[in-house]
Amino acid sequence: MMKVFDSTRSLIYAMAYLALWVVTLLLLKVLCAFNAEDALTAFVILGLIFPALALLVTRKTTPLEYRVRRPTQETVFLITYLAIIAIVLVAGLPGVNHIAAEPLHSLAVLAEKLAMFVLIPTAILMLIGR
Repeated sequence: MMKVFDSTRSLIYAMAYLALWVVTLLLLKVLCAFNAEDALTAFVILGLIFPALALLVTRKTTPLEYRVRRPTQETVFLITYLAIIAIVLVAGLPGVNHIAAEPLHSLAVLAEKLAMFVLIPTAILMLIGR
């Protein structure tokens, strides 16, 4: 009985995942003039290959135990940090956007991404002591 329930639930999750991808890619195509070839390439790579690799690599692992010490504070912090990242990804930093010289612009974008995704999270993790 448990195997049937697990396989049914897995099938429901897979269908929901596929439906979400189809809706997202259709929205991109309609609203942003996303090319159909780009949509299919994105679906195959991000929707099939990467999840298959993740399942293959992690299939015989057991999840580590974790504890959320301060759920309210951590949730507020994570939502705020993700909002800041979303704003920076969409709008970019004003100083970086106005750099016209190409090698300098690429280095500035690299520095921005390193700060947002490596330096700031590392500093935060070191501050809270995890």
